[in-house]
Amino acid sequence: MLMTALIERAREQGKHMMIAGIESENSASIALHKKRVSVMAAD
Repeated sequence: MLMTALIERAREQGKHMMIAGIESENSASIALHKKRVSVMAAD
């Protein structure tokens, strides 16, 4: 999954924050970002 690969690469580079832009009418994108944020918060 692209999002997982991006997060792993950011961690490898010592990044501790990622910012995403989501189009307000794209419910699938909103759901994906909500899911990933909750997973990252648990790590």
